[in-house]
Amino acid sequence: MSKIILFSPVGGTDPIDQCNYCDGSMLHICRMRRVDEVYLFLSAEMAELQEKDQRFTRALELLGKKQQREIKIHLIKNQNLIAPHKFDQFYYVFSKHVKEISHSMEADDTLLFNVSSGTPAMKSAPLVLTSLGEISCACVQVATPTKKMGNHIHEENFDLDTLWELDPDNKDNTEDRTEDISCPSLSLIKDRQRIINFVQKHEYAFAYSLAQELPQRYTKGFIKYLEFAKERSLFNLHRAVVLEKELGLDCLPVRNAEYRDIVEYALICDLKLRRHELADFLRSLTPLLQELYLKIIEGQLNLSMNPIKDNAYVKYDKYKRLSWNEENLLNHRKWNNEVDFYLCKSLENWAQDKHLNEFDFGCLVSNDHLAEIIKSICEGKNLDKLMDLVKVLRDTVEIKLRNQVAHKIVQITDDLILRVTNGIAATDIMAKLRKLFEFIGLKDGEKKFDEYWSSYDKMNEIVISKILEQTNADQN
Repeated sequence: MSKIILFSPVGGTDPIDQCNYCDGSMLHICRMRRVDEVYLFLSAEMAELQEKDQRFTRALELLGKKQQREIKIHLIKNQNLIAPHKFDQFYYVFSKHVKEISHSMEADDTLLFNVSSGTPAMKSAPLVLTSLGEISCACVQVATPTKKMGNHIHEENFDLDTLWELDPDNKDNTEDRTEDISCPSLSLIKDRQRIINFVQKHEYAFAYSLAQELPQRYTKGFIKYLEFAKERSLFNLHRAVVLEKELGLDCLPVRNAEYRDIVEYALICDLKLRRHELADFLRSLTPLLQELYLKIIEGQLNLSMNPIKDNAYVKYDKYKRLSWNEENLLNHRKWNNEVDFYLCKSLENWAQDKHLNEFDFGCLVSNDHLAEIIKSICEGKNLDKLMDLVKVLRDTVEIKLRNQVAHKIVQITDDLILRVTNGIAATDIMAKLRKLFEFIGLKDGEKKFDEYWSSYDKMNEIVISKILEQTNADQN
């Protein structure tokens, strides 16, 4: 069963105001919010009054009896606290006690903080603590019956029983003078801005991790969108597709499962470049180029280059490595001249260039093999543009540049890339990769190619808008 817990300093008008006979703030919160458990923070002066006549605990007992329920009471006595006007002592003391209370609470319990009782220093300390995100609770303020500042007095002849009988708040349908104070958390504001900054920098895992650390009520409007962005950027497309459908989004530019993976992988490569992760960007080129080359060969020759299909010319070996399907290649070689010329002949020519006696049609597939096949296709079909792209990406970028990452301990910089490639910048490499997509036979019919490359920017706009919507909702 969820509980409502109150942490309350005790002040001059508690438990009942001796001037107007109405509830003091502490008692009124307990009455109106039907508080189950109360922690009373007593300064040296208030502790003396409690010891004298038990006025604070007795008032709560009378309230419990009237409302036919039990109110559990804890006393926090600070006999050494003799300067209740000093703010700094309450900042640390309140923080300590409230954190201890929070640790003992159940997940569905609610913690309230009375910010109307006590000295100005006592009242301001919880507001600062909540605004800085030091504690998580609801600050409750209580207005005086006259809506004006009350007089804080304690007469010597304090008579709780008489004051209780005179208290107009005991009447049915009495006015509820409590009000939750919405204190914008400086820490929360800062954290949300950090989340937005992470999103803008395409650091979705960091953004999601930070959001998870915040209370759920502050992230419920956007946490799923962050999860979607994170899973997509980590290439967990199965989960990303589920979340996209659940959220009603249209962020993945390609729906065709056969082409979706390669497009999303290319977009992740683009993210690495945007984050200036140049070494990772270069390392990611080889698997991307291999998939692109396979798609180009498949599209240009109308051949199956999908290793999971029985009639494909490539297959996975027992170690899940891509290898040539010798049986299918040689079988087709007997009767299909086009295949013979563009595939088998290209591979045999490659072997001759490497000073090999013959090509091993059962060996692992290399990008060198695939590039050679594509060059043969280009020569036969006058595809000069494709030829130029493959030559640059394979011969200059992948072989010369990637080897700097794969085989040497070296810092990859923009200057190094320009020097090794004779003037090709990292952004130029990505631009050529984008051009290569025009030859893979993608017939998606959903979005134009230029829209593919802006899909993460559009996703960012959606995610950030959801964060801002949550912020606006919290302020209203």
